[in-house]
Parts: sequence; C-alpha cells; structure tokens
Amino acid sequence: MNLKFLKSALLEDDWIHDTRKEVAFIGRSNVGKSSLINALFNTNIVKVSSTPGRTRLINFFDTDKNFRIIDLPGYGYSKIHAKQVLEINSNVTNFLNNRDNLVLIILVLDINVITPKDIDMINKLLEIHRPFLIVLNKIDKLAKSYFDNNKHKIAEYLNVSDDVLIPVSAKNKTFLNLIINHLNKI
Repeated sequence: MNLKFLKSALLEDDWIHDTRKEVAFIGRSNVGKSSLINALFNTNIVKVSSTPGRTRLINFFDTDKNFRIIDLPGYGYSKIHAKQVLEINSNVTNFLNNRDNLVLIILVLDINVITPKDIDMINKLLEIHRPFLIVLNKIDKLAKSYFDNNKHKIAEYLNVSDDVLIPVSAKNKTFLNLIINHLNKI
C-alpha cells in the first residue's frame, strides 16, 4: 500500500470534503502512532518526533486503496497552552463524532503504559458507536507470551471485547498484517 500526504487542517471548513472512506488513527502522545502508520505503509512520510504532542493538526493521507488515512493529534499533550489543547480536543471530538467518511478508528495504545486518558478515549469510542480497533503497540518490550497470556485480562480492564485488540510492534513490524487484514476489508 502506498501513502501520499494531502493536507493538514484543524478546523472543519479546512478538511477535505468528499465521500472517500477514511480510517483515523488516534492515540496518546508518544505511543508510536506515527511510527505505526509509517510501518504499515512502508514509508517515512508521517513525521515522527521524539517530542510528544507534535501532531497538532488533522493530517490527511491518500492511499492507493479505496480509503484515506487520517492522523489525528495525540491526546495528553504536555507542552502546549491550555487554550490550544481545548481547540484541538474540540476539533478532534467533532471529527470523531460527525465525520461521515469515517469507517474505522484505530486507537493506538502503549501496551506497557495504559493511562486513565486511554480509558477515557475508549469510553468515548464506545459512546459514539463507530467501529474501532485497539492496537497495543510496543510489544517488542515484553515477553513473547505476555499478550496471549493476558489478552482476556487486558480486554476486561479496557472494558472491550478481546477481538478488537491487536498487539503490534511498529519498531519491529511485528503483527502489522493483522491491521492490514482489517484495512483490506474496507
């Protein structure tokens, strides 16, 4: 699959307005969301930063499939003003709640550090009744059997069905095929 940058925007008036299907990636700052998108598409087009919270706009990317990729700003920013956080949160919430093009949301979590903000985001996704997957990134830092042995406990803790959980390592490109299988069904 190929990926091509289209535009960045925050306000709804500046978003792309057509009927193309979209898959949105969201996650807390510094969970490896941009690295995951790059790994999935075998590219370096999505900017990766060592400073958390760099993605502050909604980034639109086209694919050679029948959908577009949306890279949403991370939640849990650390170094921006409260007013800017409110504006970003408001626009991301609007996007998630009202975007007709949105066919799948991929929530990226760090399997090693699941925070109350992650639980809040899962609850929001459950409330809006849109299809979503939870990608548990950074499994390369755990024993190989950890996910299999704890999948049910993780699902119970997150209050989701274990069939929406996908363990991956963007760094090692482990189990990316599980996400690609979902993308190919769009």
